[in-house]
Amino acid sequence: MEIRKALLALMVVLIGFAPASPALAQKAGMHRGMTSIGHNWQKFDLSKEQKAKIDSIEKSYGEKWKNARAQVMARMKEWMDLYKNSKVDDATLRKAHEKVEEARREMMKVHVDYRIAVRDVLTPAQRTKYAEEKMGRGDRSKRMNHPCEECGME
Repeated sequence: MEIRKALLALMVVLIGFAPASPALAQKAGMHRGMTSIGHNWQKFDLSKEQKAKIDSIEKSYGEKWKNARAQVMARMKEWMDLYKNSKVDDATLRKAHEKVEEARREMMKVHVDYRIAVRDVLTPAQRTKYAEEKMGRGDRSKRMNHPCEECGME
């Protein structure tokens, strides 16, 4: 019975992280990067050549990202459909969940490959700015990257 409770809790968490559209993602507190590939490049003073290269990269990886994300959503649906069936055994549920995790890993691989491809187009100063923007986003990264008395980290 404990496994069922844990799986139910996991399902609730996973559903919260898998909205179907950017609008829903924003309502769920997800940042743009979780639903699309791209960045606001206006602050980077890109050359025309850099803009063209990055546009090409974003177009290429945008399609890959969309396909990878669709796979995650499909695997999630399969897992949830199995979970709703009380006759499905625990091993089948675990195997279906592993497929979800595998699809997520593939999606994140696309994202990392995109960021590396973009990074290769940027100057050293632009790379620093890009890294600061990507790594300094949101409360989570701030909690993870600095010790403070308030959060109890040392």
